[in-house]
Amino acid sequence: MHRTQQYWENRPEVYQITFGEFAREYAELLPIMRDKEGRIGHLDLHAPNYVPMTAAEIALHQKDWKAFSRARGFSAYDIAEYARWHKLTGQTDGLEYAINDPWRRPVAGWDATLYLKHIERAKAMEIQLSPQVEQSYLRTRKKEETAGAFFHAAKKKIKMKNDGLVQATLRNENDDWD
Repeated sequence: MHRTQQYWENRPEVYQITFGEFAREYAELLPIMRDKEGRIGHLDLHAPNYVPMTAAEIALHQKDWKAFSRARGFSAYDIAEYARWHKLTGQTDGLEYAINDPWRRPVAGWDATLYLKHIERAKAMEIQLSPQVEQSYLRTRKKEETAGAFFHAAKKKIKMKNDGLVQATLRNENDDWD
């Protein structure tokens, strides 16, 4: 599905959408970001085309990621799309665990973790949430707490070391989060 640049530039703040909307948008952008980031070979350390960034590229990226992206040949559309990814992943707002890493983010439940962090930040800033978002937040938090409790009990019982593998089996892709 191809969106317009205006679509990406006019998306609502995360605290204005339900978890279901967030999860769908996150799932839409994750493979797009993998593909686009993979083309330049800077982020996936295991990619055959991996090329470390130069000191000048690192400095430009830290100063202005949009200018960095333009210098790498990305279009205004690509930058608008990436700005939304940047927002969803918490990088824009400096959320805990917010990094650009579309290769390690398919872990089940990561989208819920990000959503909860966005909503908790909004609550801490005393931003008024709609009743639908508040209800979505409470349901998502409860499901994640329940999954977390189950996960820790299962982990202890079967003594598995690969947390992501076990957690990935706990959530049903067809769960109705809204």
